[in-house]
Amino acid sequence: MLPAALDAVARVLQAPDAPARTYEEPGAGLAGPAPVVGRDGILTVPIVGELARKTYGLDPQSGLTSYDWIDGTLRAAARDPDVRGVLLEIDSPGGEVRGLFDLVGPSGALAALKAAGKPVVASTEGRAASAAYAIAAAADALYVSSTAGAGSVGVVIAHLDVSVAEAAAGIRWTFVHRGAEKIAGNPHEPLTDNARSKMQAHADRAYEAFVAQVADARGLEPAAVEATEANVYHGQEAVDVGLADHVGTLADARAHLEGLMKATEAQAAEMQAIVADRDGLAAKLQASEAQVAALTAKLAKHEAAELARAKQAEDDFVARISADAVSAGSPIQAEKLAQVRAFFGAGHTEAARTLGQAFLDAATASVAAPVEGTRSAIGATGGYTEAERLADFKARQEAAGVGSAA
Repeated sequence: MLPAALDAVARVLQAPDAPARTYEEPGAGLAGPAPVVGRDGILTVPIVGELARKTYGLDPQSGLTSYDWIDGTLRAAARDPDVRGVLLEIDSPGGEVRGLFDLVGPSGALAALKAAGKPVVASTEGRAASAAYAIAAAADALYVSSTAGAGSVGVVIAHLDVSVAEAAAGIRWTFVHRGAEKIAGNPHEPLTDNARSKMQAHADRAYEAFVAQVADARGLEPAAVEATEANVYHGQEAVDVGLADHVGTLADARAHLEGLMKATEAQAAEMQAIVADRDGLAAKLQASEAQVAALTAKLAKHEAAELARAKQAEDDFVARISADAVSAGSPIQAEKLAQVRAFFGAGHTEAARTLGQAFLDAATASVAAPVEGTRSAIGATGGYTEAERLADFKARQEAAGVGSAA
């Protein structure tokens, strides 16, 4: 091979969208095209041909792609660390209802991709119609080329009546059955009104689910979706009615996906930083709470010690004045000692001591027989008369800032 040719091959292989590897996890041998993960982390998933729940081994060249294969491929991509985003390359007229809403619904594979933080962009340069459009609408963005069609939000159920042709050919069918609805809608006789009504009800249910899914995915009112009347819109028309986001090629869709991947990864990194900050703050808060708890316990211990010292001082004071009064031969009454303790208990320590001392003075003064008009015997040695004692007690109360006590 000539050097120039080798250089050309190398450039192709080194391109960001060049296949890094064939995607090997589409789901247990289900038929489908071979998606590849590019070197840029984009998984390109072709969705082509008629769509069915299962294809039973037929590949897309037969004109069929299965929902099961799409589901398995996308769920594997959600788990694959090499996949950063998914590009849906769609060219399909649609397909059957069965299995569709399991794929595009809130518990489907597309939702799993979004939950894994992997953006999805859809592109069609041919058709994304009916069921294929339901898949395209569930993507984060939808590109249509200038001539591509999107839409056909509708449901059809066909009944083939071959009874006239069979009668002309001399063919007549006889059914032996149990159950009135067993042969309803069979092709060998004209469609009955009852069978038509049931088929219409089935179509209505599927249509309502289809409209709701598209309205939710595209951010449209259901009435706006119904107003399309299952039309297929091309290029800018699809954008104008809200069924697509951009007119562009597959390459444009890929570039859009690359931007979404970068933005998603930046958001993820920012969220990780926020979580790390939160965890760090939580650790600091936990440490602070431990410090507060330790300080609270220390303070409680200190307060308990102070209370114990105050109580001991109260007990010592009451014991001393009681003993002194007993020694003087005139014990202080229990009610008066209770008044002293009440002042201590209220935090008026000085008032309590003043009151206690006054009770002691009164008790000791009452021991001597005072001479009328003269100081008592205690007064003669430096004690008080009764009036002097009361005046002194009131002065001590005023100095302590408390009211009088009985």
